[in-house]
Amino acid sequence: MDSKKPAISNPRIPADVNFAIADADLHAALLEIDNELRASNSLASGRELLGWIEFCKKFNLAMRMDDPLAVRIFDWFKKQYGDRLNLKMDFGTTVAHIRHDLYPMRLIRIYGSTIVHCDPGLRGADFGPSLRTDGIPPKSNLLDHLKGLTGEFIKSLTPDECNELLDVYVRGVLGFSRMQNAYGSPFSKEALDDLSQSAAHLTAHNPNYGFSRWASLQAAEKLVKSYIVGKGQMLKKTHNLGTLVTTAVSLGMPAPSPAHVQEIQCSADVRYSAASVGKVEALKAHYAALTLCEQIAPSLNTQDGWLTQIHAVSYQIAGKVSPIKAIRVSRLKRA
Repeated sequence: MDSKKPAISNPRIPADVNFAIADADLHAALLEIDNELRASNSLASGRELLGWIEFCKKFNLAMRMDDPLAVRIFDWFKKQYGDRLNLKMDFGTTVAHIRHDLYPMRLIRIYGSTIVHCDPGLRGADFGPSLRTDGIPPKSNLLDHLKGLTGEFIKSLTPDECNELLDVYVRGVLGFSRMQNAYGSPFSKEALDDLSQSAAHLTAHNPNYGFSRWASLQAAEKLVKSYIVGKGQMLKKTHNLGTLVTTAVSLGMPAPSPAHVQEIQCSADVRYSAASVGKVEALKAHYAALTLCEQIAPSLNTQDGWLTQIHAVSYQIAGKVSPIKAIRVSRLKRA
């Protein structure tokens, strides 16, 4: 039997690089590259990919990611960094409210289309491959992306509770993804960081509801201020969200719900008196800030061209329509 690798028939795919380098020399080269990456303040997550790219540039190589030399490079970085290399590809994290307790909900980033279930009866079901080429949308179970739920607790969830969890998911995905679509607009990064902090403070081991509500206000402020600056207007130094909204609406911004503005608005004192803010009102502020991002972010000047759309769908089990809906998420480039 011929133990040699089969030849690659597609001429567009480069063959294995013909570049012999001893382990000691590879270590020295990667150590130099790694020091440069550290000094550049690049994130640790994904640094093996940057290291591979820089190595290819340094030695003028066209190298596949599965090339034996690339595998050696990735292995070197894995030994240096361990789990710190893991990329966080989520849109973000929001918060689910189940029977008076709060749970972090990961918002998985997707491209193309996917079907999201939230059905205890489908937990552990084989939905097939996460990447498909047959045109059928891949499927996942939202319950796999909720932190802190045990199997027994999941079994007890009612259809109404599952449908409410899907509503939380929809709000979170639309808010975070549309804000990220406007990344590059003034204050967009800071607004996203505030959204993440508002969720993190709600579900921390020692939650701080005052900090959470303040972070929600800051996210909404920066969103509205981004619109005002994008229209060439000067900003007023104020934490009064209503005043900022009035100014932005006069410039053409879609008018948000006054109820959502009221749910977000708070005084700076909440930073020093966390106990003055309750769990439910902090959660409402987080949800309202996400809704503002969903509605207003598409009006900001900078857009990356992606469009996220979500539709409810139904499905059957044993010939009967499930009382629990499913969600079809589509994230595609605009034509």
